[in-house]
Amino acid sequence: RRSGLCVAQVHRFVRSNLSPPGMMRRLAVGVASSLGATSCKVAAIPKKTLAKVGERVLKGLGGVAASAVGAVGCGLLGYSAGGASNVCLAEAAVDDNGYDSMNALKTQDDLKKDEDLEEKDEFGNAISKHNPGKFENVSKEAKEVLALDLTDGARLMGQFPIIQSQQKILMHSHTIWMGTNFLGPEKGFYEFQAMLQAGKFVMTGGMDSMWRLQGRVVKMMAKSMVIRAQFQLCPDGKTPDDLRLRGDYTGSDFSVNGELLAGMSNGAAGIEQLSGSYLKTLTPQLAVGAQLTILPAYLIAPLAIAARYKESENETWSMTLANVQNKLNMNLSYARKVDDNYTLATETLIGFQKVWSCVGLKYDFKNDFKSRYAALFDTDLNTSMTFSEEVLPAIRAGYCAQYQHKKNEYTFGMSLMVGDG
Repeated sequence: RRSGLCVAQVHRFVRSNLSPPGMMRRLAVGVASSLGATSCKVAAIPKKTLAKVGERVLKGLGGVAASAVGAVGCGLLGYSAGGASNVCLAEAAVDDNGYDSMNALKTQDDLKKDEDLEEKDEFGNAISKHNPGKFENVSKEAKEVLALDLTDGARLMGQFPIIQSQQKILMHSHTIWMGTNFLGPEKGFYEFQAMLQAGKFVMTGGMDSMWRLQGRVVKMMAKSMVIRAQFQLCPDGKTPDDLRLRGDYTGSDFSVNGELLAGMSNGAAGIEQLSGSYLKTLTPQLAVGAQLTILPAYLIAPLAIAARYKESENETWSMTLANVQNKLNMNLSYARKVDDNYTLATETLIGFQKVWSCVGLKYDFKNDFKSRYAALFDTDLNTSMTFSEEVLPAIRAGYCAQYQHKKNEYTFGMSLMVGDG
């Protein structure tokens, strides 16, 4: 009888724990517990949805594990009375079609990726997705493709942090140019810069081998208000000294900017330019604005109007009309993101005496080197190409070339960026 009792106990244990329904029940409880089911809501999930949930929850474990979880879920629902069961799935949201959005199953990395997709200002504050940006950046999607970093000769740049924390950043950079550059006739060139950011305050300064001194101060007065001051001192007398003061206000669906430029030449100082701009989002796709520039020395005030139409997240049109000396100039641009790697852009300038156009492309390679290739061709018969890649951590190399078909001239350059600042 003692042996018969042991056999009966073993038989009951096997039926309750090792039979398929018992194993399914335990596996379902384990999966629900791993999802944090102790504090979740209860949702009625049909068979098809639970199978999808199983596949999505254990996607990283491979197709075999995912299919097993889906099969277990369907078997558990089939075993339950009435063909349905209430299962805890960590705040799983079910729509009318029975599809689980699994919003609550996002990991911290997924949330961080969503935050990275938001556009932020220089202080790291999130900008409303309805804000159109600054007036001068109305065609920024096309400029990101068409503005190539071209160098004739060699350029070496090092950028190194001294202090790097959440409260304060202090870094310095050194740039050496060897070859022709458009900053002066010298064949060699050196520039030193330093940058300090402390909370809502940023200050940068630099000096080059021709003793030209530059500085910039940026201060955030409020969450939506930023003021800037920039100056340049050139003792060689070839470039006039100047001072720029600017204020930017960023609203939820509009931007307002004002700027003053004061210069000094031949010992006399005065206001050279006053400008103000306004850009507003009318619809999620359309933004319009205007900019007025006053030139006191010439007693003229050119007016420019602009519009940007974002047909989709990957396609943008922009147009700018400007009245300069009673002559109308038009700027048309178009940018299209074909896929995650490939972007196309074109720009056309229609002036009183000249029409100029260009087309360019940018391709980002999805590799460990973060490589990027860009090319541009314009109606002046210039062909330009650039290629850059991260050869080592904190070391980035770049190569560029330009060929002028009319004059049969070409330039070639290379650059090396060192530092993790």
